[in-house]
Amino acid sequence: MSSIPLIFCLPRKSRVTPDLDVWIRIVPSRITGEVWCGSTFGGQTEYHKDTANPTWSAEFNFPNCRCNETLKLEVWDKDMTYDDLLGTCTKLVQYGSFTVTCYLNKGTVFYRFDAK
Repeated sequence: MSSIPLIFCLPRKSRVTPDLDVWIRIVPSRITGEVWCGSTFGGQTEYHKDTANPTWSAEFNFPNCRCNETLKLEVWDKDMTYDDLLGTCTKLVQYGSFTVTCYLNKGTVFYRFDAK
């Protein structure tokens, strides 16, 4: 399975202060909430400094992820002391190609994944 591309957009009213350092962590997880799929950790994107609408051209492969498991994307704001979780997206893995829009408390993530 892969995810490409990833796009994060803040709501219009939040764009006046584009000082977020945003990155995304991709973790396949079982319905019980585990953050591993077999022995594979999904990985994370690099962060973009001081931007409200970053995009990533990143691909993540999960060779051990199976149908009916949950793909989880976490969107984070990188800070000097503690990183802040901006939101989480989950999608049940099905065979095929999917384009997903995920609405967070602050912003929206658009991504695509293919499961073969």
